[in-house]
Amino acid sequence: MTMMTSKHVLCGLVWLLSCDFLSFVHSTPTLTIQEVVLAVKERESRQLELTTLPITCTDPDGDTVRVYRQSIHPTNPCGNCFPIWPCSSGTGYCVMYTPSVGTLNYLVATQYTLVVACTDDKGEEVAGTVDVRLEPNTPPAFTNPPTGYASYSVSSTKTKVIGDLKYDVNANDTDGDGIFYTMTSSPASNRFEIGYGSGIIRAAADLRFQCDPSVTFSVYASDQFNPSVGPSVITTTFSGINQRPVVTNLNTTVKVAELTAARALVYAAVVTDADKYNDIFYTVRASPEEGLDYYAVDTNGKVTTRKILDYEYTPLRTVTLYFDISDGFCKVPTSWLTIQITDVNEPPKIFPNDIEITVYEGFINTDPFWKVVDPDENEYHKWSRTSSSGDFDVDDDTGSIFSKEEIDIDPKVKSKIYNLKVRVTDKGGLTTDGQVKITVLDKNDNEPIFDKAVFDVSANECTKLGTILSKVTATDRDSSFQGNDRLFYSATGRYISILSDGSVVLTSQCTAGINDDTLAHVTDQGQYPGPLSGVPATVTFSCSPCPTPPVKTTTTTTPTTSTTATVTIFASNTKKGFLDNLAWLVPAILLGIALLSTLLYLLWRYCSAACTRCRLRREMLKKSPKSRNVNVKSNVKPNVKPNVKPKPPAPKKKELPPPPEPPQLPEEPFLFGFWKETYTDRNQIIPPSRTALPASVAKDDEVAAIVLKEEIAEKEAIAKERQEKIAKYEKEVDDYKKKINGVETEPAPKPQTPPKPPKRKVCNIL
Repeated sequence: MTMMTSKHVLCGLVWLLSCDFLSFVHSTPTLTIQEVVLAVKERESRQLELTTLPITCTDPDGDTVRVYRQSIHPTNPCGNCFPIWPCSSGTGYCVMYTPSVGTLNYLVATQYTLVVACTDDKGEEVAGTVDVRLEPNTPPAFTNPPTGYASYSVSSTKTKVIGDLKYDVNANDTDGDGIFYTMTSSPASNRFEIGYGSGIIRAAADLRFQCDPSVTFSVYASDQFNPSVGPSVITTTFSGINQRPVVTNLNTTVKVAELTAARALVYAAVVTDADKYNDIFYTVRASPEEGLDYYAVDTNGKVTTRKILDYEYTPLRTVTLYFDISDGFCKVPTSWLTIQITDVNEPPKIFPNDIEITVYEGFINTDPFWKVVDPDENEYHKWSRTSSSGDFDVDDDTGSIFSKEEIDIDPKVKSKIYNLKVRVTDKGGLTTDGQVKITVLDKNDNEPIFDKAVFDVSANECTKLGTILSKVTATDRDSSFQGNDRLFYSATGRYISILSDGSVVLTSQCTAGINDDTLAHVTDQGQYPGPLSGVPATVTFSCSPCPTPPVKTTTTTTPTTSTTATVTIFASNTKKGFLDNLAWLVPAILLGIALLSTLLYLLWRYCSAACTRCRLRREMLKKSPKSRNVNVKSNVKPNVKPNVKPKPPAPKKKELPPPPEPPQLPEEPFLFGFWKETYTDRNQIIPPSRTALPASVAKDDEVAAIVLKEEIAEKEAIAKERQEKIAKYEKEVDDYKKKINGVETEPAPKPQTPPKPPKRKVCNIL
């Protein structure tokens, strides 16, 4: 049992060893490639099996095998375009072409080498190579005309319409690609076309527009894969064509004088047509384009002016017109006409040519205010005076107006007018005239002069303060224009003062025998160039005693008693006494009543007003601090001298304040060339500036209006300030006069006076 078991174990080991050995003995697969070179067209767009004989792979051991592409060279631009797939027939493997993963380009890679391997996936494999060669695309080739050149004739060209004139150009493409045709013509023309896919040449327009006797067509063909081939040249000759118009006198230069009027003929083109179908048509353009503003061309080819020509406008000094001329079908090659404007001397112009200037008297020299406009270039102008005025002249070069000597319009003349005519001449001798009105205003150039060097004034000890003793006077040769002769006086002395009107006023109480000298000053109120003061005069003041008033006396007389005889006028007959007188007594009584009534009426009519005045006067005397000298009848005995009123003591002196000084007025505003008046009279003119308004002010109206508005506001403020100061000063003078007129001497102690006299009867009646 043991021996048998050992035998079986040994046999099992032998079997196992034999099985393992046999497993290490394996056969290599066999790869069969029948076509080692394959071909594909460069422009192939389909997916193809390039292998006609399949690639096979077998394994002697009967193992399963597979075939795959091990590598490819080059890898670009289409390295993935050739995979190894099982053939569609079901037998073997084929090299495929898949255009969707790349693009073949013969210029980059002409051949691709594939390494094909076969394996049974047990460690053994075998490989082989396959070359895929690219076949480049062949461009098309012309078959008609076969030599690439052909001639073709067309008769009765004018009768041909669209679609006529058929000529077939043929080409062939060995690759079977579609062929496409293009064409050019010489001379260039849009009257012919070629079918893009057919290659047939046809007329594309009415051949009455064909005006050239021959046209050469150059035809090109392409298959979309290769550059166009050609040209195939077809020379076409036309007979019976429409003749072009003929231009005989263009392509030239003409000159025309400046200032040529509008609608004037400049040039006429001459055009002929042998077989015209229509009128001749002219299409004109200009260089520069603005030249058509100067010139026009009508349907007959005549060039005329649209407006007056101006040489000085340099952009249009030279203009070239280009003509496109046709008969409706045939167009003439573009012709040109150059027009040059020649210079003509033109007269200058003066702006403004009639002006007015206002200046002050004296030496006058105005700035140039003329503006000379001369269209001509490089001109020189000469000024001259044409009027006979001997006071003014004009500068030859600048045109400035100046006075030959000092202009003095005094005395007492507000303004004086001068008229001057001028002329300007250019270098060609052409002239233009202008005139200027010069208004010369009175200038404050004369100082006021006192009428006397010494003025004598006097007062006495009893003269009231504020009394006007005299008046000083002065004379100014200037006129009243702008206050030139309006005088203001001033002086302040120990005893007197001089008011602005020249009145000499007593301001301090004087003592008899005193003499005092005071300097009086006078100043005018002229505005330009300003106020002037004259040489002071001496005012000599003297004081005398109070004059002795006449003594009024009252005499009381004693009445004397006289004895007179009484004469009895009645008769002794008493029977007729009362009754006999009744006839005349009644009328006498009535008459007396009438007379009494009349008297009472007269007393009421004329005495009531007097009584009222008397009553008011008494009330005023009660309120007034002044003393009054009243002569009262003394109750003394007859033949006795009345009491004489004692002389009152000398009143105390009261000093008056000095009169107000004239104000310092600001300079009168110079308002944009015109003096704004403060002291004017009804006939006074308002003068403009010393020089004329500049021409730029008239030109730049928008800027000047803004400046003028601001300047007016400023200057009116200054004028208002002057008026307020003058009004204030005049009020101070009036107040001063009222003040000194109301000042009196302090009342002396009242002397003992007799009793008041009885009231006047005339005031007691009512």
